[in-house]
Formats: sequence, C-alpha cells, structure tokens
Amino acid sequence: MKSKIDIFLKWFIVVDLIVLMINYLHNYLDVAWIPASPGRRLNNPLAALLIAVFLRGWVNVDFRTRWLAKLKIVLTETPQRNYFFAALFLLILFFEGMHLISPHKSLWDLNIEKGYGTYFSTIQLFVLGVSVLIVSQEKSKDPQPVPKIWEWNGFAFIFLFISLDECIGLHDKIGVEVAGTLSRWPIFSSVFVWLWIYAPLIIGAIVFFIRFFLRIKGEYRTARNYFYAGLFSWIVAIALEAIARKSLYPRNLLIAAEEGLEMAGATLFLFGVGVYLKKLQARPK
Repeated sequence: MKSKIDIFLKWFIVVDLIVLMINYLHNYLDVAWIPASPGRRLNNPLAALLIAVFLRGWVNVDFRTRWLAKLKIVLTETPQRNYFFAALFLLILFFEGMHLISPHKSLWDLNIEKGYGTYFSTIQLFVLGVSVLIVSQEKSKDPQPVPKIWEWNGFAFIFLFISLDECIGLHDKIGVEVAGTLSRWPIFSSVFVWLWIYAPLIIGAIVFFIRFFLRIKGEYRTARNYFYAGLFSWIVAIALEAIARKSLYPRNLLIAAEEGLEMAGATLFLFGVGVYLKKLQARPK
C-alpha cells in the first residue's frame, strides 16, 4: 500500500511542478508562447507541493533519509552552513530593498500574499519545521529527552502550520469571513480582524515557546538564545502588524519592518536549530 501511495505522490509532485512552471511563465513572466495557465498564482500549487513532499517523506524511508541527510549537512557542517545562512539573510535584505524601491509592483510588495517574499517565507518556514523534526528524531534516541518528544513535535507543527498559513493566507480568509460581524464594534476595527481571531492561538504559541525554551538544557544555551531572538522578532512583527492599520508612519516602511522581522525571525530560529543539532550530534555516544 505504501509503495502505491509513494508512486502517486511522486507523480503528483511532477505534475505540480509543471503547473507551477506554467503558472510562473504565463502570469509572472508573460511568456507569449504559453497561451493559458491552470491558475493565476503560485500559492495553492506551492502549498500542495510542500504537503506532497512532506507526505512522501512520511511513507518513503529512502526519500526521507536521503533529503534529511542533505539538510543536516546544510545546517551543521562548515562551510555549507555559512553559505546557506548568508544566502538567507542576503535574500531578506534583497526582498526588503525591492519592496521599498518598487512598492507598486505586486511581486515585490511584501504585504501582498502572492509575491516573492511570500514564497520565500513559505519555503523557509517549511524547512524550519522539517529541521525541528530532525532534532525530534535525534532526541527520540534519548531515553529521557528534555524537552520531551511531543514538545519538539509541537514546536515543528507550529512552524509547518505557519508555513501553510503564509502560503494560502488562512488568516486573511478568516478575517474576510468575520469582518462584517466584528466591524460593528469600533475596537475590532482598530487592527486587522484576523489578529483578533488568532489572538488566543498567538498567546498560546508564545507561552508554549517560552516554556519550551526554559526547558532546554544549559549546554544548549547558544541555540536557546537564537530561539529567543527569533521569538522576539516575531512578537515585534505582530505588534507592528497591529499598529500598521492606524499608524501615522508611512505604511510602506511599517510593512517592510514587519515582514523583514518575520523573515529574519524564522532565519534566527533555523540557525538556532542548526546550532542545537550540531551540539546534539557532538555528544558522546
């Protein structure tokens, strides 16, 4: 049964990549010889691709082992990790610059969920979630892991969920659905509606993160510091998102700061995971 599912997922990934290419060439590059495309954006097929890759890794041990080994090398070995994280930070600076230089172009507008910045964030968060699962897998060999395995899996789930939300805009869709109801009360119109809906989840996630970080052993304090830095970046980004709607500051600058902190926060989390994993692998067996 697993082999049949694996074959299906393999071909699904191939077809989905073709759809992504056609959509990109037709809608983003205006290639004349492609008369039509199956959609206008890359978001849905990109989300489907990442889900299919994740599921294929779940059912195909060889596929999972091969790609997780490559990811481990990128996260922990020099000079690969230096090149990788330097590239991530340079890309963030590039997206920030293009947003400020060409705010009228939707592909560079970091506030529109169909530009290059969104696709970068989606993929980075997905890689972050998978990287945490690598740590969870390594910790499963420990008879008494601290934090516990379910906590590492919860840590990973949050990043994978945010990746999906970033790609298909779940928060925006929820905000549109309830905007009419909540708009009757002035307090709810002071910030974006989705922030009110997500508030319990955001607070719960922050509490979970802080509790999780406090349980990380002192020998991993460098990784823990990067985790705190990533969380702080995200909290400030959420605060900027909340004030952006009514702020007197130029909205374009606030968006650049908010989105830049979101992307940088994910990179800091990922760097922390790499530091943690490297330290974990160096322990005496």
